[in-house]
Amino acid sequence: MTNSHPLANRNFLKILESSGSVGEQTGWLAHHFEYNNSILPSYIKLHSYGEYIFDWNWANFYQSHQIPYYPKLLHAIPFSPVNAPKFLGNKDDFSRLAKKSYDFYQQHNLSSEHYLFINDQEEILLHELGFVTQLTHQYHFHNEYESFEHFLDFLRKNKRKNIKKERKLIAQSNLEIERLTRDQLTDELLEEFYIFYISTITKKGAYPYLTKSFFTSLDKNQTMIVKASTQHEAVAMALFFYNSEALYGRLWGIMPEFENHYPYLHFELCYYQGIDYCLEKKIPLFEAGAQGEHKLLRGFKPVIIKSAHHIKIPQAFEIIQQDIKRKNEQTLKDIEILKSYLPYKS
Repeated sequence: MTNSHPLANRNFLKILESSGSVGEQTGWLAHHFEYNNSILPSYIKLHSYGEYIFDWNWANFYQSHQIPYYPKLLHAIPFSPVNAPKFLGNKDDFSRLAKKSYDFYQQHNLSSEHYLFINDQEEILLHELGFVTQLTHQYHFHNEYESFEHFLDFLRKNKRKNIKKERKLIAQSNLEIERLTRDQLTDELLEEFYIFYISTITKKGAYPYLTKSFFTSLDKNQTMIVKASTQHEAVAMALFFYNSEALYGRLWGIMPEFENHYPYLHFELCYYQGIDYCLEKKIPLFEAGAQGEHKLLRGFKPVIIKSAHHIKIPQAFEIIQQDIKRKNEQTLKDIEILKSYLPYKS
């Protein structure tokens, strides 16, 4: 199993662009910065959709003062709430690329510059450029166990009982559940997953940025689909990406006619099957996607997520920094409260 990041790589970014999922037509205009063989993936954004760290309040603040907030400059993996390097290549080139990007942003009609899902080293370098760090949180599963039963042994009795009940009900439902990787990921299966993706998007009333071509072009060596089927048809699917260091849960879909029949199927496909896979492959970390307090009761711990932001207008930046400071203080308090709801024994 490779340790290269399944999403923070040139091929994945190329797939997003060549499939039409990213481009001017979707409000994600690629404008990558390069130095030697290193690249800082960058996008001129015309909106704030598909980012998972939200700045809508800042955009509304600008609008209330009749100041354009868009376009802005963004550094992130499109439509992917995952922790990953913000640049590709030699780590020593990041400061040079970040300065190059900052100069571009200052010299052009861009309201702000944003780095999402950054690590501690990136935070330090961006702070030197005047960026301010915002804290949010996600829920991650840290694999410290030999088996699922071993994991359950660390949970309080009532929480352990609930998880066993959920899995038992799915096991008794006569659904076939498969974890499909590599050669099992046929074009037909990936096209079928697109239907499930559209089903979820339609239910949410969201815009389907990801195209069918995006799914059929994915690297099958770092992609997994968990599929639940009756004897006659597929019921639900979940899409994951992985390497030797982490599993990333990304998308899920269920046919509307089955949604009320299998109330725990989402937990089985998106969480428990992912935990099983991490246990089987000795993968130490499982990031199951954005938000979702229901992950907490199933063993996913709250962790701090960092992003870095710079606003061009000094007066606006000062006001937004105060907003970030208040939010950061609240996030730290929230995480401590959330920890008290974890299902683990004291």
